[in-house]
Amino acid sequence: MTTLLSVVLVALASFGLAAGTVLQHKRVNSVNSTRRTKSLTMKQLGALLRDIRWVLGLVLIVASTGLHILALSFAPLSVVQPIGILAVPWSVLLAMKIYGHQPSTAVWISVFTTIAGVVGFTLIAVRAPGSGTIELDAGLIGVVFAVGCGIAACVGTLSSVAGRASRSLMLAVSGAILFGLTSALMRTLFLLWQSDTTVFSASAFAIALGALGTSVVGGWLVQQAHASGQAEVVVGALTTIDPVVAVAYGLIALNEGAGMSSIAMLGLTSFGAIAALGVVGLSRYHPNAQRPSSSLHRRLASLADKPDVVGQDRR
Repeated sequence: MTTLLSVVLVALASFGLAAGTVLQHKRVNSVNSTRRTKSLTMKQLGALLRDIRWVLGLVLIVASTGLHILALSFAPLSVVQPIGILAVPWSVLLAMKIYGHQPSTAVWISVFTTIAGVVGFTLIAVRAPGSGTIELDAGLIGVVFAVGCGIAACVGTLSSVAGRASRSLMLAVSGAILFGLTSALMRTLFLLWQSDTTVFSASAFAIALGALGTSVVGGWLVQQAHASGQAEVVVGALTTIDPVVAVAYGLIALNEGAGMSSIAMLGLTSFGAIAALGVVGLSRYHPNAQRPSSSLHRRLASLADKPDVVGQDRR
C-alpha cells in the first residue's frame, strides 16, 4: 500500500512539475523577448520574481517537490524517481494547449513510448527483490555526491561555449543532475531518521544543507535553460537525467539494488532506454522543434512588407 501511495503521489507531482515548468518557461521568454540573450540577467530574474504567473509556476513546482519528497519516505529511489518522467508528456500536452498546437502522430507515438517505458521500468523496480539491508556509508555517500556535483559543474561550464539549443539542453542536464542528487539526499535523510538518528545531528544537517544547495543551484540552471530553449526539452532532460542519477545513487551509495538479478537489471536498462527514446522523439517532433525560429519569421515578415522595387523599376 505504501508503494502504491508513493506512485500516486509522484504521478500527481509530475503533473504539477509540468504545469509549473510550462508557466515559468512562458514568462521567462516574455521577460527575455527583447534581448534574446543566452542567459538571464539579475534584473530579469528580479522581474520574474514580481511576475504573478511565474510565481504561480514556482508554487506548483514547490508543491510537486513536496509530494515527491513525501513519496520518497514511502518507497525506494528506484520506484519513485522513474515515475517523474510522466512530466514529459504532460508538458507537451500542456504546451500544445497553451500555444494552440495540434499534436502530430509522431508526438503521440513519442508520448506513449515514454509512458510504456516508465510503466515497464516501474513494474520491474517494484517486483524485483532488494537486498533488504540499506547501508549508510558516510564516506561512500560523500564520494558519490562529489562525483555527481563535479559532472554537473563540467556540463554547466561547457554550456557557455555551446550554441543556443545545445546550451539549453546542457544547462537542463546540469540542473537535472543536481535535482537527482537532491532527491537522493532527501531519501538518505529519511533513512537516517528511520535509523534513530536525531533530526539535529551533524550528519542530518550536512545532508539537508547539501540538498538545499543542489536544489537552489539546480533551479538557477533550469531558469537559464528556459531562456534559450523549449519547455518540453527542459522537462525532458530533467525527467530522464534526474531518475538516472537518483537511481544510480541508490544502487551505489545505499545498496538498494544488491538483491536484483541480472535479468531485472537488464529489464530496467531496456525500459529506461525506451522511455529515453520517447523523450528524444518528443524533443524532435514537437511543433516548436519543427517551426523556424522567431528571428527568421521576423526577417521573412520584414521582407514581405517591403515594396517590390525591382517590379516597380520594370514597370
